[in-house]
Amino acid sequence: MCAGVLAIALAAGFATAGLAGAAAGIRPPGSEDIALFLILCLLTGVFEEALFRGVLFRSFAESLERAGTCRPLLVAAAASAAIFGILHVSGTAAPLADAVSLVQLAGKPVQAALFGIIMAGVYAQSGNLWLAAGAHAAFNALSELPSFATSGQLVETYVTGSPADLAVLLGTIALFVPLAAAALRGLARADRLA
Repeated sequence: MCAGVLAIALAAGFATAGLAGAAAGIRPPGSEDIALFLILCLLTGVFEEALFRGVLFRSFAESLERAGTCRPLLVAAAASAAIFGILHVSGTAAPLADAVSLVQLAGKPVQAALFGIIMAGVYAQSGNLWLAAGAHAAFNALSELPSFATSGQLVETYVTGSPADLAVLLGTIALFVPLAAAALRGLARADRLA
């Protein structure tokens, strides 16, 4: 699953750089930019995994297990992924009047929720939160790296109004679906965290 997530990140990064990032012009990042980029990717991955999988998913799963709920990991993953998705709606760089922006606004939480399910599967099957945090940080870095390398800036990935950004968003959603389905199957079979 982690390899699939990283492959999707690279594809999204190169697509973003090729479709949208090229318009920004080439300005190689300086060493301070690179350090900030790496810290931001690492901290975001560690923080979000600690909060959403380490606290929410784990707490939901343990509570549901104690309550005798059927398929507690599946329910916990769905709940924590839904919250993760909802909290990824932000950053409107474009007016919400156009169709592209509206689809991005609706698509970003879907993309994030699918990613949350995948990371819950990684964590539940491995029992290793650091693996999920590392995969998350690597996803962030790889999906942003091509554009960052050519522009020296982090590219806006939420609601931009750009058809190219929308294409990348919809592509990642489509690529996440089979990985999320595999994670859900694994979560449905497991009766408790590894």
